[in-house]
Amino acid sequence: MKQHQMLSIFIIVSVSVMMCVVLSLHNKKESFVPIINRFYKPRVRDIQNYFSKKWNMLYNNIQYILKKNSLL
Repeated sequence: MKQHQMLSIFIIVSVSVMMCVVLSLHNKKESFVPIINRFYKPRVRDIQNYFSKKWNMLYNNIQYILKKNSLL
């Protein structure tokens, strides 16, 4: 039970961190996106694609784990 609780806490934390990163990259008003823009103008789209792919992978993995444990 303890291990399962730890796993769920870890999943929640990782999801929230990834969501924050993705949202801040997609939100142009954030402070560090202009810095990325300044140094890496053509690369911002690549960074966004990379994080959205990672987010999709993470989301699919979590859904798979939840289905496997019949929690979903």
